[in-house]
Amino acid sequence: MEPHYLCMMTDRDSGGPIEGCYCNVPVIVLLLPDLCMVIVTDSRQTGTVHVEDVMQAGSRQHHQELQDLQTKLSFDDPINIQFTSGTTGSPKGATLSHHNIVNNSYFVGLRLGYNWRVILVCLMSTGLYGTTVLVSLMSTGLFIVIVFVPRKGGCDFCCCVPGFMSGSLCPPEVMRKLKADMNVNDMIVSYGTTENSPVTFLGFPRDNEELKTETVGCILNHTEAKVVDVSSGEVVPLGDPGELLIRAYSVMLGYWEDPDKTSEAITKDHWYRTGDIASLDRFGYCRIVGRIKDMIIRGGENIYPAEIEKFLHTHPNVQEAQVIGVRDERMGEQVCACIRLKEGQDCSREEIRDFCKGQISHFKIPHYMVFVDSFPLTGSGKIQKIKLREEMEKKLGL
Repeated sequence: MEPHYLCMMTDRDSGGPIEGCYCNVPVIVLLLPDLCMVIVTDSRQTGTVHVEDVMQAGSRQHHQELQDLQTKLSFDDPINIQFTSGTTGSPKGATLSHHNIVNNSYFVGLRLGYNWRVILVCLMSTGLYGTTVLVSLMSTGLFIVIVFVPRKGGCDFCCCVPGFMSGSLCPPEVMRKLKADMNVNDMIVSYGTTENSPVTFLGFPRDNEELKTETVGCILNHTEAKVVDVSSGEVVPLGDPGELLIRAYSVMLGYWEDPDKTSEAITKDHWYRTGDIASLDRFGYCRIVGRIKDMIIRGGENIYPAEIEKFLHTHPNVQEAQVIGVRDERMGEQVCACIRLKEGQDCSREEIRDFCKGQISHFKIPHYMVFVDSFPLTGSGKIQKIKLREEMEKKLGL
């Protein structure tokens, strides 16, 4: 019998129906050609096998074979195929090794101070970031307390030390609101990608307010980073924006059975291309400007949506803002802002436009403004900007 590879997921992980799919993409056809079954860890689903059934099905011989296999495993062997979020295309299977995940978790734990202080954590992520936090906690032997304290008008996380912000880029204004509205007194921000196991930048517990809100943290131990010109590939001066590249023990082995995508993402000298525009300072702190694929080119001007989104979040009536480029015959692309207002609040396009005047460059002021109730999301809860762009172009008749 040929060996097969198992995919373990839960209903929460998949964000929807689990029968052989992830983010509505057939796993068997597109992502794991050799996949023969899906094992679930919570409720039993049609077409899947529950983990308890797998354990009970094993004979004494099977258990012996498993023990024999353990003695032959290498730290460089794959341990996890973690799917990317698919915000800019179809999800890809990032293949991670024991060496990748265990060491990344260990260094995250050291940075957060798990080796010298008691930690109370409210863990709200089921993805690789959540896994990393849990593993880093367990690696120190500390007792884990999961805390959730409701209060009138919201939630009180004052007893959670520290708060851990990761995943998609978080606007500084949202970071400030976490402290003001949810009483998170100690928030640490991080940055990484699934392909990097995942953390590459992480703040220190005693960073000042500016570093916690304006950067995504400092380069992690035993990790290299450089920022290069998107066109030439040459390293840019400190403080200048360019594409962020990472080289470290944490870089994935590759995309599962996709050598072409792997060679696009990892250079011959082992630098991983993040696809993010960023800048570095002399102390190793990183500021994310935006995604290369999200960049809007309007009449020859490069516009990064994250800058406009950051500003729109400062409007008192705005709950969430996403900025995209939509096609335009004359300018190539135009700036379109999709805005979700706070509950019970009202606002007009003219008010938003007046709010922008004199505060951001005139060519960055959104040409189109669309008020929405929700945004298209991936299975892990990130904004699908490709789908959002398609919806807006259809809605605007472009």
